[in-house]
Amino acid sequence: MITSKDTFSSNTVSIKAADNRFAHITNILKLEPADTIKIGVVDAGLYNDATIESISEESLTISLNEKQAEQYGDSPQISLVLACPRPRRLTSLLPVLSQLGVSKILVTGGDKVPKDYFGAKCFWDENTLTDLLVEGLSQNSQDYKLPKLGVHKRSIVDFDIRKIDEAFPRDKFVRMVAHPPEPSDLKTDGTKN
Repeated sequence: MITSKDTFSSNTVSIKAADNRFAHITNILKLEPADTIKIGVVDAGLYNDATIESISEESLTISLNEKQAEQYGDSPQISLVLACPRPRRLTSLLPVLSQLGVSKILVTGGDKVPKDYFGAKCFWDENTLTDLLVEGLSQNSQDYKLPKLGVHKRSIVDFDIRKIDEAFPRDKFVRMVAHPPEPSDLKTDGTKN
């Protein structure tokens, strides 16, 4: 996945040898000059037959040929409202959510979410959050749009219902709640009362 951090000049992009994508292209995929590769440019498009122009010890250069036509039309927009998990768990969840094609992620507080979770480094380092989302998007062969990430530190119960209606209008979205039952709601055999 190519991002705005990469060096662009006309229709070529350079990737430095220190970048993990360089190692992936040269050591794992074992590509050489004149080989083609599928490349995604964040929020710009997919290129099915980008060409490796050159490889040196310092960097490699890729030529972006014609952009792939939008063959799948508008994919369904999936938005997720997520009660904040432990910060370490969140950093492992964000790439997975991005890989699955979630378009919006709203991390909220909750009755059982400790307030200090929102003080974790991952919340105040925007580059880390973006890198995690790009990491997951790199594993998705059909998507190139980076998910939008929002943080609402208070409980979702305190979230103004009008804002939910603005963000997810009932006429355009199917709303679902995935909430596990309380242990007291289950019989001893695991079935609901």
